[in-house]
Amino acid sequence: MNSTDIMKITVQTIINAPIEKVWEKWTSPEHIINWNYASDDWHTPSSDK
Repeated sequence: MNSTDIMKITVQTIINAPIEKVWEKWTSPEHIINWNYASDDWHTPSSDK
């Protein structure tokens, strides 16, 4: 792979909820701290607009 090559990764999921509720949970600071972690040693202790 050359340094000019581009790798694209796409991740998809289906969420059984109204789009408005999903958007709120995805974008509201009070909810971001509950889902934004990739492992036990990485977390988001706070978030604001």
